[in-house]
Amino acid sequence: MVNWYLRRFGALLLGGGIFLAGHRTVAMLTSHRHVELMTDLDRAIPLLPWTAWFYVPLYALGIILAGFLGRERSEFDRGALAAGIGLAMCSVGYFAVPSTYPRAAAFLGAPTAGIGTDILRFVHAIDPPNNTFPSAHVMVAVICADIGLRSSSRWRWLPVFTAVGVALSVLTTKQHYVVDSLAGAVVGAIALWLASRGMERWRPASPEPPRG
Repeated sequence: MVNWYLRRFGALLLGGGIFLAGHRTVAMLTSHRHVELMTDLDRAIPLLPWTAWFYVPLYALGIILAGFLGRERSEFDRGALAAGIGLAMCSVGYFAVPSTYPRAAAFLGAPTAGIGTDILRFVHAIDPPNNTFPSAHVMVAVICADIGLRSSSRWRWLPVFTAVGVALSVLTTKQHYVVDSLAGAVVGAIALWLASRGMERWRPASPEPPRG
C-alpha cells in the first residue's frame, strides 16, 4: 500500500513538473501577444493578499487530499487522465487566447505586508503573468473535488471546499480574470467526462461465464 501511494505521488510530481516546464515555454512563445479579458467585474474585485493561502497552500492540500481519498486505482487513473487532458486543453487555450494580467496595476494602493503578500511575491517570481485563459488551478481543483465527492470518507468535502476557495482566490489574488476561472471549471468538467469515457472504452471486457 505504501509503495502504491509513493508511485501515485511520484506520478503527480512528474506530471506537475512537465506541465510547469511547458507552461513557461508557452508563456515565452506568446509573450508578444495579448487578448484583453479585463471586465468591469474584474476591476471591481479587490486584491486580497491573504487569500493567497487558498491559491497556493490550500490548493496543494486539496491535491494531496484527493490523492488519499481516491483509494481505488481506477479512481486515481481516471483523475490522472482527466488532469492530463485538462492540462493539454489549457495549453491550447494559452496559445489560442494569449492574455497577460496587469499585476503591477493590481497592487497599487493594496496592502503590501503579511504572509499572504509574501506568498504572492513568491508566485510572481516563478510564474509568468500570462497564460491566464483558462485557469489550470481551477481545472485541477475541480478534478480533485470530483475525486473527493466519489469517496465515502468523512473528509470528502474538503477538496470541494478547497476548490471553491481556489476558484475565488484566483480572482482576489489578481492572478486570473473572471472568464479564466469559469473556463477552468468548464475544462475540468469536460476533462472528467472524457476521462470517464476513455476508461469505459479501455476497460477490458469481463469474460463470459461458461455455458452449462
